[in-house]
Amino acid sequence: MNIKITSLLLAGLLMPIITTAQDVSDNGSNKWTQWGIMDGNRVRTLFSNHGEIARYPDQPSGEWPKGSGHSYVDGVAFIVSAKTKDAQGNTITPMSTNYREF
Repeated sequence: MNIKITSLLLAGLLMPIITTAQDVSDNGSNKWTQWGIMDGNRVRTLFSNHGEIARYPDQPSGEWPKGSGHSYVDGVAFIVSAKTKDAQGNTITPMSTNYREF
């Protein structure tokens, strides 16, 4: 019986810590965007963790051949789409992308 009470008290003390760790109020913030450089074969370009590839005028932006300073790409973004039903049962196809202006 004593172990159950101790466990309950411990869980009650830890619960506020656990719930505050789940805060996602800044989810989608620009501060989480990271950039890197892909450098393979004869091409070099910027890429981001949200799916954007190249970003003119930032360099390198689709540079070919790499090291030449010749940029050929303004920017590329993925488009994600799905087919689903809304609350009224109508078929909808929402689409989402993320490109520069967020």
